[in-house]
Amino acid sequence: MPWHGDHMNENNPSRNLKPSPEDSQGYYVHDESLGPLDHRIKNVLDYIHANVKNKLLLNDLARIALLSPCHLLRVFKKVVGVTPKAYLLHLRVEKTRQLLRLGKSVSEIVALTGFTDTSHLARTFKALTGMTPRDFNNHPR
Repeated sequence: MPWHGDHMNENNPSRNLKPSPEDSQGYYVHDESLGPLDHRIKNVLDYIHANVKNKLLLNDLARIALLSPCHLLRVFKKVVGVTPKAYLLHLRVEKTRQLLRLGKSVSEIVALTGFTDTSHLARTFKALTGMTPRDFNNHPR
């Protein structure tokens, strides 16, 4: 499961995310008892996945969901378990992990994942995984 490595930080707000049983896209929901993903949230998730390396604004996501920004935050968090920003960061870190496994450099990964710079990538990666990208590369798999 993405985001749930052996070295994930215990303070990770999405540590309780579970794969959505009705969706093969790899989306994660916080509470499976909520039933199928609300179509508005699925549209936002599709957009986030398609634009992971771009700067995403809450107002744009709200427009896609046909909701106000505040209402989108409430509904998204209820369905997914984290805010859209946290979801995007987790998605970027998961993509970073995949690219590190393929031998890509941190500077190459910045351009492919939407982090603002190598420092932002390293800080976020460490906050969500408990290790730096270098430590991840040196860790036996």
